Amino acid sequence: MALLFIPAIRCRVLLSLAVLTLCVAGCGPKQASITGRVLVDGKPLPGGRVTFRPENSAFNSVSVELNEQGQYEAVLPVGMIHVSVDNRELEPRPARSAVSINLPSLPPEMKSKVGAAPPRPAPANPKPSGRYIKIPERYYTAESGELDFTVAANMQLHDIELKGN
Repeated sequence: MALLFIPAIRCRVLLSLAVLTLCVAGCGPKQASITGRVLVDGKPLPGGRVTFRPENSAFNSVSVELNEQGQYEAVLPVGMIHVSVDNRELEPRPARSAVSINLPSLPPEMKSKVGAAPPRPAPANPKPSGRYIKIPERYYTAESGELDFTVAANMQLHDIELKGN
């Protein structure tokens, strides 16, 4: 401990600790804020979801919604990213069948005990905004690798181009 009282050694120790602290603080995972558009044959995809799955499994996937102009914004780790695009949530559902089942009604004494039905709760996941446009199924998963790209530390813009066929 007596060595730490010598000014030259104390100065070197403090300088070494400062450099080490800066190195450790700057060695965290690098990320980039990316914005862009999803285009289908050059036109914006008006709604859906883009999922970015980093190749490095130490990072979580990031899923973002597209706005009606096909734009997205995400913070992604630097490195190879696997991409999928899915808009099936926006696909119109077929109309319900006109067939109905007539169940027998409750006897009057049971109706008074049961009372009115409780109100239905709001859906947990409201339907996203946008309009459905059919896209090839190969984009629903990242396995094809067609949409993969590498994020660089200074990267800010990346458009995702889907081919209609």
